[in-house]
Amino acid sequence: MCRAETEILLNSKNINFGTWGQGESKTLQHLLDELASGESTLEINGSDRVVRKVEGSAVNIYYTLYQGKTLQLVEEKQVFNGDRVRKRNINTSIGEKMRPEELPMEAGIRAMQEELKISDVTLTPIRTEHRDLVASTSFPGLWTKNTIHIFETYLNTEQFKPEGYMEIQKDKTTYFIWVEI
Repeated sequence: MCRAETEILLNSKNINFGTWGQGESKTLQHLLDELASGESTLEINGSDRVVRKVEGSAVNIYYTLYQGKTLQLVEEKQVFNGDRVRKRNINTSIGEKMRPEELPMEAGIRAMQEELKISDVTLTPIRTEHRDLVASTSFPGLWTKNTIHIFETYLNTEQFKPEGYMEIQKDKTTYFIWVEI
């Protein structure tokens, strides 16, 4: 779906995408990039809502300290260019939208590499969640339907950074910190 087609669809459903990119929301360009890459699709459901469908992989990441205490990596915040801060309440350490024809475990391994620069990991499948339709905070006016494949992994000493991790992207930096569980 090209930009013009997407704008026509959103306008036809009275979705004000002109305010996207403020507060917690992403921009129209973010949505267009997702659609172009195949990481999400748009459809109209029976109630005339525009639904963004996403399938992704998420990884819970742990590290066991020598005292036997276990830490879990969590996303602290995202800071967008221009210093806009977004804090999300995510139930997993990291996540990545799946690309077309990508297997869930491949997407989880890619998330580890892209977000934390960690390779050579073993992921253990935990469960798949088919989440309920919810109003999108990333794209106000849209609804989101997620299927999430959840994995877990324990880092070794070489992979563990006690200060946490940063993922630097062209439009934002995401900060990950350790919390004791």
